[in-house]
Amino acid sequence: MALQAKTVPLPPPSCVFGTSSTTGVDVWNSTACVNSIGGNDSDKTVGNGVTNVNTAVAGGGLFGINAWTLNSRYSITAGGSISGLLSGAGTGQTGTWSVSSWSGIGAAMLVVKAGNNFVSYLLDISAGLGGGWSTQALRNGGGQIPGISHVSLYTIPGTTPPPAPVPVPAAGLLLIGALGGLAALRGKKRQA
Repeated sequence: MALQAKTVPLPPPSCVFGTSSTTGVDVWNSTACVNSIGGNDSDKTVGNGVTNVNTAVAGGGLFGINAWTLNSRYSITAGGSISGLLSGAGTGQTGTWSVSSWSGIGAAMLVVKAGNNFVSYLLDISAGLGGGWSTQALRNGGGQIPGISHVSLYTIPGTTPPPAPVPVPAAGLLLIGALGGLAALRGKKRQA
């Protein structure tokens, strides 16, 4: 009796975040990712295989935020971007994403949906207005890398990142100058 090999689909690989210079990165200009989540993404609970990104992880929101709002969606089947900031390109397993501005945005998340799952990436909004995406972290029922269904941009309002703090050496010089000025004023008061 001959043994027959059984084919078992491999689980999806872990998602990879980073910049365009990061080897194997799935979404450029991302600082964190949440691996494959089943269903379609939404910012609402509607049932029928839809996962609410605000309650997706142990009752909490993705990346510890439970106030995500769907800003826009790039959909292959709809022929382009659906309202909002997001625009994109690509028809298969890779493509690009871009936004016109991060004005008024406090945080942004890009969701890549393909097959029966999606992967979420926290974007670094200080790193620029665009990047690339891929479906490398997803697998279809046969274990193959699927073609894209859609890319969604979720945001929360706020201000863009504050300017960088004054470096310590410059702040130290300012402090020394201020103390010197106060000492000079004090010396003048004593002479008067």
